[in-house]
Amino acid sequence: DVFLYGVPLSFEARMDSAAYHARRAIELGPHLPDGYAALARMHAVRGVRDLSALQMRRALELDPNHVEALAGLARHHLHRLQVAEAADLARRLVQVAPEEGLGQHILFLIHVLIGDDEGAAVWLRRGSELVQDASPLTIFDMFRALRGDDPEEARRQVDAVADESGDRVWSWSSLFDGEIALGNPQAALGWAER
Repeated sequence: DVFLYGVPLSFEARMDSAAYHARRAIELGPHLPDGYAALARMHAVRGVRDLSALQMRRALELDPNHVEALAGLARHHLHRLQVAEAADLARRLVQVAPEEGLGQHILFLIHVLIGDDEGAAVWLRRGSELVQDASPLTIFDMFRALRGDDPEEARRQVDAVADESGDRVWSWSSLFDGEIALGNPQAALGWAER
């Protein structure tokens, strides 16, 4: 939780503060992509995906290889089920920042979405080799459960990943995606803020 003078700040107050600081960064450096990416992240957490995508595109106009903007826009296309666009951006992300594991993670999600379990396992393994993570099987099970129609099982699988690897960086992205898929933006914010 975030506190101001001993009082917990609400989700909206934290988002308003994030928006203020992102806009201020844009005012001070309109030629720099990071302010646009920060504003896009805030919009994404609030669930305003089209505004988020607009800000990510602005960041990419300024820096075509901006890692956060590439990942955010790829996720935007993935949530809209625009698989080809998401895959193009994810492959570009793998080229730009192969050591980050973000592109591999998004390609894993794409393969889960299209039901290609073998391809998903390949991309999950490639990402897990780069960044210490939960066992690939645990994350794979979580996303398969999220793809299914049993919300209780999906919740159990998200919790299993959090229990096994909530302290590992690459898992945070998976847990963020899991909480968003379950309709819990407040919980997702906790993983995004790490």
